[in-house]
Amino acid sequence: MIRFVNKSRTRLSVNGSVEGEPLQMKIARKLANKEGFDADVDLIYTEKKDGVSAGHNIKTDRFEVALDGLGKIEKSRVAKRDAKAKMKVVKEEEVAKENLGGVEGKEEVVG
Repeated sequence: MIRFVNKSRTRLSVNGSVEGEPLQMKIARKLANKEGFDADVDLIYTEKKDGVSAGHNIKTDRFEVALDGLGKIEKSRVAKRDAKAKMKVVKEEEVAKENLGGVEGKEEVVG
């Protein structure tokens, strides 16, 4: 008697990624279509008079750059918070004016 072995299914999945375009093909395509390369890459090389950018300088203290960035983020958060608080105060004043305007216009009759 012949027995067939049932293969069990595995939980492993096949990687469905696609291989990218080779660099030579990309350059040839961009040259043929006369597209620019400026949008794809960051500016690493600068003029000698401009010096080395802080993001690419190995001698730059990264901690100071990070602190400067965090300071800018904190300032933007504080500005947003203050703007929300100001809008809330303005809305409360408008509601108070509407409520007072409705009460002043009516006379109570006590009988």
